[in-house]
Amino acid sequence: MRHSSCERFVCLTDMDGEFEPGIEIQPFALPYRNYFSICEIFRPDLDLGRAFFTGLDTIITGSLDEIMGYGGQYGLLNNVPRHRLRRKAWRDFWPRVRFGNGVVMWAPEVGRQLWETYIEQPEHWHRTTVMPGHKAGSEMAFMCEQAPVTPDALDSLYPDQIVSFRRGGIKKHKRVKNARIVYFHGFDKPHTIAGHPVVRSHWI
Repeated sequence: MRHSSCERFVCLTDMDGEFEPGIEIQPFALPYRNYFSICEIFRPDLDLGRAFFTGLDTIITGSLDEIMGYGGQYGLLNNVPRHRLRRKAWRDFWPRVRFGNGVVMWAPEVGRQLWETYIEQPEHWHRTTVMPGHKAGSEMAFMCEQAPVTPDALDSLYPDQIVSFRRGGIKKHKRVKNARIVYFHGFDKPHTIAGHPVVRSHWI
């Protein structure tokens, strides 16, 4: 919250506990506990309006004011799992997940349409989006394929502000002085590398 002047800070959770003042707690509404729980960010009862989402494994390192000025309809992150593309199954599947959801921004109408599509038959989407080598469906495939508009790549719009921990060089201690958001993918997660300077300084 210290990096943004947003009107509401909403946390979707199934956990009890103490939260910082100013954080609005909303319980998950659906019984599923899988990747598709992320789709609950589009629930109309949350009344989020134009919204910004990050997962718990995304680190905010600076002011979000410029990024929050994004005026597009729907923004995700580039997703290029190069090491996996050597396998044919992943080459075939990858166009379905060409964007990632470590950061998501959306206009209300886009969120409404995604929610209506998902909630009409959630278990269908769970079954039909299974990634190679996985048992669970991919919410990223759903969010890419079923969106009513083509997503913008936020890390291309703000290339020096939204940075991959791995591909952006931060993992190897490269300093990215203008970074505002550091997102994680693959095996590295903040809680597994808590001693890294960026994680130690900015992850709570």
